[in-house]
Amino acid sequence: MAREFKTPKTKKANVWRIEKGREAGRWGWEVQIVRKDGSVFRKAGTRSTEKDALSARDAAFHKFNQSGGTGGRQYTVQAWCEYCLSEGLTDVSRKTKYHYENWLKSRVYRMLGPIKLDELRTDTLKEFYNRLQQEDVPSAAVRVRTALNSCLTLALEEGKISMHVGRIAKLKRAERRGIDSFEDELPGKRLLTLEERDNLLNAAKDTDLYWVVFFGTWFGLRIGECLGLRWSDIDLAAKLVNVRRQSQRIPGEGKQFTELKTKNSRRSIPIPATLLEELGQAQEVARLTGQDLVSPNRVGNQATPQEVSVKFKALAKRAGINGQEGKPSLTHHDLRSTLLTFLANHANDGRGVTPAVLRAIAGHGKIDTTYRYYIQADTVDLQKAMNFVC
Repeated sequence: MAREFKTPKTKKANVWRIEKGREAGRWGWEVQIVRKDGSVFRKAGTRSTEKDALSARDAAFHKFNQSGGTGGRQYTVQAWCEYCLSEGLTDVSRKTKYHYENWLKSRVYRMLGPIKLDELRTDTLKEFYNRLQQEDVPSAAVRVRTALNSCLTLALEEGKISMHVGRIAKLKRAERRGIDSFEDELPGKRLLTLEERDNLLNAAKDTDLYWVVFFGTWFGLRIGECLGLRWSDIDLAAKLVNVRRQSQRIPGEGKQFTELKTKNSRRSIPIPATLLEELGQAQEVARLTGQDLVSPNRVGNQATPQEVSVKFKALAKRAGINGQEGKPSLTHHDLRSTLLTFLANHANDGRGVTPAVLRAIAGHGKIDTTYRYYIQADTVDLQKAMNFVC
């Protein structure tokens, strides 16, 4: 007979009201049960009301009881992935599921699909990934591994497998040829100088891209977050920009306002004093015109990252940034990297901000993500640092 072996410190069994943190006021629930074979069935989450949390908890118990408390190791890799896409991956957005489905169908099912889930081995996965890296585009193996690992993680949580072989099967490090400088190592990254930043903002004035550039430059918002921002999210009294949603184009569904990329993306960023007046004037204009979206398209409707990205590159060219020989084209995401790099290397008179603050502003779950993919150090930064040695 299976038993529940972990009960959180709660007011009511395994459903409790969250008192602190970003989820304060919501209701948490958790079900964690040891099966007969020693594997663990675990489900957890949060809901806005106690009734919804109890319902989610009971649904998890029902799902466990349907399997009779066994691991139920009858799935093939393909059958399990299809289950994950249809109902298993509840915390993954619809757009992400769409991409997962494409990657799994086009590259995984043919080679790995017939293998029984609990018979999938590390050497088999390594061989599969190596072949992808050799025969496909460089990013294909990374994307496929991400999608497959999400499904294998759920399989481990629900006791379908006893070991997560996807975490062990690492991708080979891509060979780097002809790298002579740090800038060559990250050819797709472009950080703005202060002059380029000002030129871009000036070029965006009186266009429908101004606020997309503004919030990307000064707050490091992703392009979808900029397009999902409403004037009601700008709290001038508290001096906060509250990031609560993003704009996306969902394949087959069109334009949608969706949940943010991760739970850490839901954040409130303080407004610098120098920007309060400009935001206050714009908010008043929006109130008088009845337009709540901060960055609508030219006709006042919701815009999507796809359509704005094309116009942004044209804007950067008009500002004299894109089209420079030997330099990569600027993307909106580079505005985010530029801000985070400045905060890390130059804020506070060159001391930079603490990693915890940087992670919170970026909306990342792990500080490793911020430093690995966003922060750079150019030759000037290195020279300034070494000047303190002697």
